[in-house]
Amino acid sequence: MSASVSSALPSNLVEISVLVPVMNEAGNIVPLIDEICAVFKGRRFEIIYIDDASTDDTAAELSALLEKVPQLRVLRHAKRSGQSAAIWSGLWQARGELIGVLDGDGQNVPADFPALEAALLNQGDLLVYGGRHSPAPQ
Repeated sequence: MSASVSSALPSNLVEISVLVPVMNEAGNIVPLIDEICAVFKGRRFEIIYIDDASTDDTAAELSALLEKVPQLRVLRHAKRSGQSAAIWSGLWQARGELIGVLDGDGQNVPADFPALEAALLNQGDLLVYGGRHSPAPQ
């Protein structure tokens, strides 16, 4: 599997890397990036979108945002490899001391990250995770 990488963020220390594997998520890109940026405002963070060979406008939307969102990095798989492979691609490129993963369709809420981070830092756990018990309200 090969992936190309684009980034506007300098390679200095990053506190948190947020990985977002996507496939055909045009229309969901901007709202999720806005939410992530709001949650981590004032922090050193990066957002790594991993585009798993989307066939819609996902790649175009991400490319357009690279200059506007300096924290954004984009990886693109040349062929569809699946969500797990996309996450692994992001893990290999992540520079953050902490790494979180969000689904690109808005199932997970970026606002949950601070509580997960606090649990990790306060309790010394090696791994924390969150999930949803029911679909998000429409």
